[in-house]
Amino acid sequence: MAQVDHLGNLCSSHFDIATAGRIKLHRTKCTSIIKNVLARHFYEDLCSDIGDSKFSLILDESTDISVTKLLGLVIKYFSVPRGEFVSTFLSLVQLEFGNATCIVDGVKNVLLSYKLDIKNLIGIGTDNATVMVVINRSVYTELKKEAPQLILVKCVCHSVQLAVSQEHLQVDRIADIERQYYDINLVKWENINDSSKFWNEVSNYKDSGGNCRFLDLAAVALQMFSLPWSNAEVERVFRQLNLVKSKLRNSMSLNTINSILSIRYGLRRLGKCCYEYKVPPNYLRMIAFFFW
Repeated sequence: MAQVDHLGNLCSSHFDIATAGRIKLHRTKCTSIIKNVLARHFYEDLCSDIGDSKFSLILDESTDISVTKLLGLVIKYFSVPRGEFVSTFLSLVQLEFGNATCIVDGVKNVLLSYKLDIKNLIGIGTDNATVMVVINRSVYTELKKEAPQLILVKCVCHSVQLAVSQEHLQVDRIADIERQYYDINLVKWENINDSSKFWNEVSNYKDSGGNCRFLDLAAVALQMFSLPWSNAEVERVFRQLNLVKSKLRNSMSLNTINSILSIRYGLRRLGKCCYEYKVPPNYLRMIAFFFW
């Protein structure tokens, strides 16, 4: 954002058009656009993309350059509109203390801000920190009180077994899933080289009578793929944090940092670069609303 102070002068001196000379954009206005317009757009896009899908959270703690204790949250879910699994940045939360109560409150506040139902939370991926995984009053046990189906992911194989077992408890007619599993070979599928596309195709498949023949089986598979397998994604978030909040910019607010990361990960989620992404017109009009 430091470079934006010179952008207006650069445009007016290099572009021989009247509008270039009228550009008045510096760090204060640029920061406000980032927080109130662009970040809001990608926030609403993410909320819409998640919808009512089951999701998992990957949690980790770290400190930034100003020695502020932060909780990083990454969400993993199946995007119905795009037909694929998505793992993306959700939020950074400042922690007053590193105990289970503060962490759980932070997680709940983030879910509330994104209008996500905690009952759709099916798994959390964490390291082996005591505050996360102990039997008595840990982050996992506190969240499980409101999300009884919650799975703690530490060992991949064990977690898959738990996911399947939990689905067995929820499906009354387990014989239907077994039958669907054997019948799935009777259909010629198109997307057999990509797991997410394959199970999306299975989930949407209908026979000649309009019946979803493999709905229960697809639901089990999609929930298993929505479990977090590694906390590498949240580690990458902290690396991005260190690039944004450096020694020269150590007073940057958490709100601004969250906004910048939301935009970066939003562009990545949509497979776009900043110079080729087209912001919807209604959000562009919001810039005029905020400043004129």
